[in-house]
Amino acid sequence: MRLAVLVRSESIKTFRRPAFAVTVAALAALLLLVFGAMHVRSVIGSGGGSPGLPNAWANILDLADLPGVFAAILIILLVASEFSWRTARQNVIDGLTKGEFFAAKLCLVPAVAIGLYLALVAIGVMFALPGMGGHHVDALVRPIDAMHMGGAALECLGMATIGFFCGMVIQSPGPATGVFFLYVVVDQLLEAVLQGAGGVARTVGSSLPWGTFTRLGKRAQYDPGALAQAIGHAGSARPAHVTMSSTTEVVALAALYIVAIVSLSYLIFRKRDL
Repeated sequence: MRLAVLVRSESIKTFRRPAFAVTVAALAALLLLVFGAMHVRSVIGSGGGSPGLPNAWANILDLADLPGVFAAILIILLVASEFSWRTARQNVIDGLTKGEFFAAKLCLVPAVAIGLYLALVAIGVMFALPGMGGHHVDALVRPIDAMHMGGAALECLGMATIGFFCGMVIQSPGPATGVFFLYVVVDQLLEAVLQGAGGVARTVGSSLPWGTFTRLGKRAQYDPGALAQAIGHAGSARPAHVTMSSTTEVVALAALYIVAIVSLSYLIFRKRDL
């Protein structure tokens, strides 16, 4: 019951924060720009406009890294500011345990990640519906689309979890945001280096956290046709995200990373003074 009250309190605080409104508005504007550009390109290229559902799902869900990154940034701003403003310390002084404070902040991660992910889906569907032209389709969501949806949602959750770790550990919005982007760059550079080394190093490179989360949001992970096309575009320099590992293995690894990141965040947070 106490946790439910804390979650409700966190929800009210989040909706009232300017950072929440600005982040959501910025993501919506970016998605409108991206889908608008894709629509214009389709009109110029084929004269038919954006594809309708269910064919549009691949284009929509392949952009899941955008809400994932925005979710991570928003989580950093919401979590780290509690420490820079000293409200975290005051909450504990007022009787809140460190575990309860951590749990309340942790509940923001799935809420923010899934909320921004649904914004991607809503805006993408808005552009896809006119492309259907009133034609009958057997299913708006095919099994492969459902798998892609689940993977894209998990991608957003994983990226938000990395943001949660940065906010909880660094406890200052600016530096935490900088470290987050530094980690993303280093992870991708390290992946590229290990991929070029081959052998065991290639396997390690394809299993790093950011690359694992990113692969879950790409159509090539679920569709052999999309995989073949991506490999053709990549040529000899084939990055990890176009190499189809077992989807079950990738999902299990992503889930393991999420649990490990949250656990490490709590262990570090518990030992630090507020």
